[in-house]
Amino acid sequence: MAITPFNVLAPDIKTADTSIKYRLYYALKRDVDIEEWGKPEAATVSELPMLPDKYAYFIDCRTASVKANAASAGDIIPTNQPTITADILGISKDALQLIIDFNGEEMFVIWEHCKSGQKYIAGSSCGALKMTYTKAGTDDSFTGISLQWQGTCEAPFYLFDGEVPLEPNP
Repeated sequence: MAITPFNVLAPDIKTADTSIKYRLYYALKRDVDIEEWGKPEAATVSELPMLPDKYAYFIDCRTASVKANAASAGDIIPTNQPTITADILGISKDALQLIIDFNGEEMFVIWEHCKSGQKYIAGSSCGALKMTYTKAGTDDSFTGISLQWQGTCEAPFYLFDGEVPLEPNP
């Protein structure tokens, strides 16, 4: 039985409105039509081609927790190794289910700065990023779940100027 992905909304707490600055979208690699992936132009991807009846989903993230970095690795033929991190504020049933169901899953990641609307995408037809969680619980300064996506790709990441293919609301 296939596990269905889902959205993870910000928790209903007083700080949610001021804490959400980024929305992060994820699409499972198995739901993306790699054969239809277009070639980036001017460091920009314009479409995330999904298989029929498949969609991307979103995670509302804590202020300043979405960080995208890439390093070049290898001496003979260097490759880009993008890493995206994000924090989910609070520990909800959906957030826990996300890490239970999709820890280790390959995904494509789009993140959007909510105020400017600028979007970026990590991953390409050559490779997706593997999601893991680095922390789940409470410490002195944070209660929530810290996520990380890592992979190897021909570019660190791209700008994304298309529409994120989200499932229509019921």
